[in-house]
Amino acid sequence: MGPDYKVVLDVVISSIDKEGPLSARDFERPTARCGTWWDWKPAEAALEYHWRRGEVAISRRIGFEKVYDLTHHVLPKVHQHPATDLACARAAGVEMRSGRAILRGWHRRRGRRSMR
Repeated sequence: MGPDYKVVLDVVISSIDKEGPLSARDFERPTARCGTWWDWKPAEAALEYHWRRGEVAISRRIGFEKVYDLTHHVLPKVHQHPATDLACARAAGVEMRSGRAILRGWHRRRGRRSMR
């Protein structure tokens, strides 16, 4: 994303907030293409970053192209509640302690003593 990555991250989120669902195509490339197939422009890298953090979601696809929107516009409210995350974590055998995820009994399942 370059040295001004924080600006790029902010511009991408604010653009989606103001304009609605956007794809990487909707953002301009600041410099000429370098010639590689996966030569992502900074905004595209920012979209993927926000997607991996759960701040945006893919609302639809147009062929291979992803269209991103704010997560709360795409997912139902029930899936955005922290209690849902905690319930899912518990169901998966993950215990949350002071913001850290700890796998419960993982070593027991593998025939070893559990981690404390």
